[in-house]
Amino acid sequence: MRDISMAVWKRAPWLILVIAGAAALAGIMIPRGNDTPAQPALAGTTLPPVPAPGFQLTDQFGHYVSLAQFRGRTVVLTFMGAHCTELCPVVAEKIRRVVAALGPAGKNVVLLVIS
Repeated sequence: MRDISMAVWKRAPWLILVIAGAAALAGIMIPRGNDTPAQPALAGTTLPPVPAPGFQLTDQFGHYVSLAQFRGRTVVLTFMGAHCTELCPVVAEKIRRVVAALGPAGKNVVLLVIS
């Protein structure tokens, strides 16, 4: 009997570690009552209030687009990869929701995506 109890005590640190690991894993995996998935935080930079430099690019239809043609309007300019499948759809949906939340004022917002 003594040999068995000594064997258990020799393994006690490992046993405690396994129990603690299982408890931590259970704490992560058990739902907390909020069924809404967490939205990833989107980080950005507030730029100083100076005019953006002008540029002219070609759009997907072969037409030239310049920043100057949108003077006086709010422009949301972002960069996304044409084949981006992970973060880009999240960013695009976030921008769409923000513009939609503006209501009628959202019609005056220009969205420019550079790929």
